[in-house]
Amino acid sequence: MKEMKNLLKIKSQIDSTSIIDLNNVCGLNGELIVGSGCDLRNLRVIFSAPRSILQIGNNCNIAGIIKIGLQSTCVIGNNVTSARNLAIVVLESTTCSIGNDCLFSNDVIIRTCDGHHINDLKGNRINTSKSVRIEDRVWLGSRVIILKGVNICSDSVVGAGSVVSQSFNTSHVIIAGNPARIVKNDICWKY
Repeated sequence: MKEMKNLLKIKSQIDSTSIIDLNNVCGLNGELIVGSGCDLRNLRVIFSAPRSILQIGNNCNIAGIIKIGLQSTCVIGNNVTSARNLAIVVLESTTCSIGNDCLFSNDVIIRTCDGHHINDLKGNRINTSKSVRIEDRVWLGSRVIILKGVNICSDSVVGAGSVVSQSFNTSHVIIAGNPARIVKNDICWKY
């Protein structure tokens, strides 16, 4: 049996204002890129397969877990803040892209995949993974779930407890419900 080495590449601009607990980072051949001024001491990072990348911008405060799989990438912009228990899962050669100045409340889940394959009776997979994009200045309320293939445009708010399973390609909206839908247009919010 061939032995696999735990190779983790860390490329960063970490300075004395950034905090990261490297004991919370594990996996195979992952690449972690962290900007300056970040507080990541309550973030656990799992690289579950080779050639996985996590890039976090400047001045981010993120608490929770991020799991990245084979040939997958998670890019988080500048000034992103999450409350406790953020869970991001990026697997099967997909990308999760989060813009600048986003705010995520407690217990938010973002997934590019379902976690298990589902096949039709002929054996063909019917639930392929798809990338997720959250643009600049998006606020996700408590217990929001963002599912595979979703795009949320800039300057939007997603209400607490919403399940977002389709893209919303309009900016300045409030999205809410299960399934989520636009409930208010022409809004803005400040953090």
